[in-house]
Order: sequence, then structure tokens, then C-alpha cells
Amino acid sequence: MSMEKNVENLEPNLLRNTIKPEDLLLDLSLKKHFAEDPAVSERLDIQIEAFQNSSTQEQLFCYLWKKDLRLVDESFMDLIGDNDILEIYDVENFKQVFANRVFFTFSNYEPETLMKYSFTQLYKRDQKYNSDILANASKCLHTGKIEKYSTPAHYITEYAFGESDRYRLHLKYLCPIKDLSGNLVQVASTNFCLKV
Repeated sequence: MSMEKNVENLEPNLLRNTIKPEDLLLDLSLKKHFAEDPAVSERLDIQIEAFQNSSTQEQLFCYLWKKDLRLVDESFMDLIGDNDILEIYDVENFKQVFANRVFFTFSNYEPETLMKYSFTQLYKRDQKYNSDILANASKCLHTGKIEKYSTPAHYITEYAFGESDRYRLHLKYLCPIKDLSGNLVQVASTNFCLKV
């Protein structure tokens, strides 16, 4: 695995302070209005539509429907807790392409940042956990089945914010996502996060 540059010194427009959940739709709508990159605009459009739904399962269904994608196993929906973070990553570069509303109550990064950088560039944690997460994702994609993370709970911080926001992350499950041709193109990941 090559060493990637982390994002300790991001441009201010790629960062934001965590906002109140009730202001999230307005914040994303404003970002969409001013987005210059069509890919960012599309992601924000899908996020906004998905966030009209209260449950993470409904948000995930909305995302999959809008992108013409399918979970390899629908029982993954039953494994998502009400307070879980759900993230979806592209399998080519492990950059985030979708996250549920709960994620944005913790993250200080803008959607543009999440699409531009891989999670190993955005979040600081012991390298053994990054390696373990990637191994779990590889196994999930190799088997084509839901996998339970073997990664133990650990602490993370956002590179761009130093130690000001520290989180304890409990990784839960991974599920491959396929396109209409049956190709595995994305992976969904659930976790439970606590700010410490």
C-alpha cells in the first residue's frame, strides 16, 4: 500500500464545523446551489433526497434506487441500528460516495472533501487499524457476502482538526453493493461512533 498524503492543511472551503442535525438539509442545499463540480452536485442532490427519510435504512434505499445499485444481501438492512453511521465507499479508490445523516452529525468534512480523499487520508488512527479495515473490505468483496468487522474498537481523529474532536469507533458490518450487471462496485460499512 502506498503512503498517501493526509489532509492536515485543507483549504477552509473543504471544511466545516459540525452543524446541528436540523440545519443539515439547508446546509447541503446551499452547497449544492454553489457546487461547480457536477459529481459533487449529484452527490449532494442524492444526499438531500435521502435525508428526507428519517431512518438510515430508508436513506440507504433511496441512495441505491437513485444510483441503480443493489445490496448483495438485503438482510444487511436489518443489521443497521438507529444510531449507526452508514458510509458507502467506491471499491476503486475507497473514497466515500454516500453517508447517512448520523455521519454528518460527527464529521467536520464537507462532502467534496469526502469525495476527494480516501478515509486513510482523512482520519488519523493507528496504521494497524487501517490495514485491518482494508483487509475486512477485501474479504467482503472477495466473498461477495456481508462480513462482520474483525477490527477492534479504536480511537480516531480527523487529520484536519488535530485532537480537538476525538471519537471512539466501533466498526460493525460490511456489505458489497452491485450494479445492475452484477459487478461489485461499492461497499457499505456500518459503525457506531462516540465523541470522547
